[in-house]
Amino acid sequence: MLDEVKKSINASLYEKARSPLYGTLIISWVVWNWKLVYYVISVDSKIPVFTRIDCIKTELTTNWTLFYGPAISTIVILVGFEFLANYAYWLHIFYKTWRVNKKVETEGKQLLTYEQSLNLRNDIRLKEEEYEKLIQEKESMIKQLEDSIKLLNNPKKEDTKPVLDNNNIKNSKVDLLYKKFKEENKLDYFKNTCSKILNTESIDSRLPIIKDYVALSLITRNNSDGGGQYFYRLTETGKELYDMIIFK
Repeated sequence: MLDEVKKSINASLYEKARSPLYGTLIISWVVWNWKLVYYVISVDSKIPVFTRIDCIKTELTTNWTLFYGPAISTIVILVGFEFLANYAYWLHIFYKTWRVNKKVETEGKQLLTYEQSLNLRNDIRLKEEEYEKLIQEKESMIKQLEDSIKLLNNPKKEDTKPVLDNNNIKNSKVDLLYKKFKEENKLDYFKNTCSKILNTESIDSRLPIIKDYVALSLITRNNSDGGGQYFYRLTETGKELYDMIIFK
């Protein structure tokens, strides 16, 4: 029980000692009453106790030194210290920012050396070459895609055959799409898509296969159903391919 009380008292004293209020108050009180402290420490023990107490009351202490002076000093010190600390921190931040800005300004005005200029030019030249190479690769990819689309829309004909009319070209395209879908096992999916279109069902336009059908001019989008999906209709090519799937 006594150990717990002792620990509690020690913890309370430790917390108060760490508090800036209590620490400042104690220091202020000691400063205001230094004569009293000195007298208590150095007084001759042979002097009677009541004599010492009377001396303390009449000569060494007043209400001002005991209460008012230390309290006012504590308030002034705490407020003034916080003000000075904040002002010092503000000055630190101000001059630190000023130094950084001056450094950036000075480095911005500093001329490059000949070696630095050469390195910078080489870096720029390399970046330009990489950019040109990337542009050429993209242009080559675009051309290949365009050639593939042209080949799909206009299949290459034998040189010995006569020039085909529009109907023959369309039939050749339908035959080519039929063979392509058959090889990729997509005939049933296109058939089901056509059934949905003929039954006026909305379809999600974000599906990749639907985008392919639109790109191949097999279906075309009409209006939205208001829920994020769209109604479609078959093109002439799509109708012929659907008939070919149904009747073959």
